[in-house]
Amino acid sequence: MLEVLHAVLLNFLEMTFIFIALLVCFQQRRAIGQSPFYMAAGFLLILTYLLDAAEIKGNIFGGMNFRIGDTVCYLPVLGAYLVAYITLGTLAAQHIIIGVTILFGFYIYLGEITSLQCNWLGFSISSGLSGATIDMLLNSARREVNMVTLLHLADLFIAPIMYTKLRNWKWPRFFAVSGALFTAQAACVMPLVILRLGTGFPFAIITGDQIARAVVNLWLSLLISVYVSKMETEEVTRKTSPLDIVFAFFGSYGRSKKLEENLREWENRYQKVLANVTELIVILDREGRIRDLNHAAEDKLGRPGDKLIGFRLFSRFRITDPEDWDPEKLPDRPLRFKCELDPGSDNVRQLDNSLTPIKVSENDLLVLVGRDITDELKSAAEKQALTEQLFHAQRLESLGVLAGGVAHDFNNCIHSILGHVDMGMMTHADDPELCSRLDRIGKIAEQAGHLTSQLLGFARKGKYRISDVDVSKLVEDSQTLLGPHAANRVALHKEIAEGSWHIQADAVQLRQVLINLLINAVDATAEKESGEIRIRVGAAKDSGFPFAPPADIGPAEIGDYLFIQISDNGCGMSDEVKAKAFEPFFTTKPVGVGTGMGLSMVYGTISHHQGWIHLESAPGKGTTFCLYLPAYAPQGTQTSR
Repeated sequence: MLEVLHAVLLNFLEMTFIFIALLVCFQQRRAIGQSPFYMAAGFLLILTYLLDAAEIKGNIFGGMNFRIGDTVCYLPVLGAYLVAYITLGTLAAQHIIIGVTILFGFYIYLGEITSLQCNWLGFSISSGLSGATIDMLLNSARREVNMVTLLHLADLFIAPIMYTKLRNWKWPRFFAVSGALFTAQAACVMPLVILRLGTGFPFAIITGDQIARAVVNLWLSLLISVYVSKMETEEVTRKTSPLDIVFAFFGSYGRSKKLEENLREWENRYQKVLANVTELIVILDREGRIRDLNHAAEDKLGRPGDKLIGFRLFSRFRITDPEDWDPEKLPDRPLRFKCELDPGSDNVRQLDNSLTPIKVSENDLLVLVGRDITDELKSAAEKQALTEQLFHAQRLESLGVLAGGVAHDFNNCIHSILGHVDMGMMTHADDPELCSRLDRIGKIAEQAGHLTSQLLGFARKGKYRISDVDVSKLVEDSQTLLGPHAANRVALHKEIAEGSWHIQADAVQLRQVLINLLINAVDATAEKESGEIRIRVGAAKDSGFPFAPPADIGPAEIGDYLFIQISDNGCGMSDEVKAKAFEPFFTTKPVGVGTGMGLSMVYGTISHHQGWIHLESAPGKGTTFCLYLPAYAPQGTQTSR
């Protein structure tokens, strides 16, 4: 009795070891492929048929026996097959069924060849057995194996069908698995019962085979339930028809393979698309931790993908729009927002994002799709600045045209006034009081004429006398003329770079430009205890400001220009004042202190000389006028235009 118990336990351990070995092959299919699993299952089926053909049996108790092949070798294969169906679906079951069918076909083929050989005239083996005797023995074994194989094929259909049906009825996995295995066992017994009833042979429902298979089925059900629950993350057989495997197998295996290939191709295609799009695509969990991301997200975040898995993405964001959204409160509906990536760093990027909640395998996730709009915002800002600059230039041009027309008409009136003043003084030379009044009228008219000249200069319609002008000497003369006005009110500094700085210009007009700017600088520093004015002259590349010629200048090389820069540490200008600084008659000075024509005349004169002005100013931080003018190599010529 003890020896029988030891033998049964040994068989039970062998069966468990075989089943666990199959599960290990199945579990490692992603690393070593699925071939080892299928090859091991096929080898065990062949071994089952050999053991059944040899009628190798084990003893339980009381003279009850069980077949070693069906119990120890075949049932682990059936259990592993059920695991494959549960976790991989119908197609995996098809692979195994087709493999078993092919093995059975090979077996039939070899059996027929062997039977033909046995019927050859004079065929015998070394023991002296005749061919007829051998053929009879082989046919007996073949009938047994054929019956077993057909029953096994029936098991491969019945087990997944019953499992799916029980799961659809909400049975727990253990009971669904055990129910499937017991149903397959009952299906194997019923044909034998019907056959024996038809032939009148005695039979027994409860046999050693049935008892051994029942115990093994319960044990395998427990192992399968634990494995699927702990090792596999998804069960693909939920909510399917129990006859799917039958219809799929008898429908078209080729179409199933083609569909599988198409799905794999589309999956690879979409993976390539998602991996290589320029937008950031990040999969987040409900806590904001990264679960997956594409190459663009890796580039923007500056770290490899494997280093970012589990990282809290929103810790590197500063939400800018909407400002009231809290990243700690993740949305339950699609949301659009803008943010700064890595604010405070040297490479801040602006992102426009959409955040969408999704559900994958009962898991709540978030899909973030982000677009880098840093360059777009920069381009938009530059476009806005250029638009404002163009609008300002067009407005000044319109004012210039208007000022030129008014100045010409006004100049004609002034000449008429002066003519009548001269005639009145000649006619009434003996009336000193009247002549004095007429002389006063003439001086006022001459002052109005100077104002007209300034308007014509702004409109580029004045008369300029062009000559070779030494900028260094021009600055010296302007400083000398400013001396009485500045007195001891400000400290004046000059920085003239080494070299010869010449331009072709009207020296009188440029001197007036510099004096106007210097007087404005003195007035701007009037309330400063230590006012400072700085004059710089040098090559355009050393100005410290962008070299940006206006559109009407056209292409310009920075090496062909010099700059004259006048800076002060005075009160500065607001943005509104800067926008109107060069308009005629605009001034911030009190009534009677200025006409508002100083900066407009400066603008007109510099523009006439094919130059432009760069203005930098801020309230409380002073003002800088940087005049860009074409440099000239002295030749001593003089022209007028």
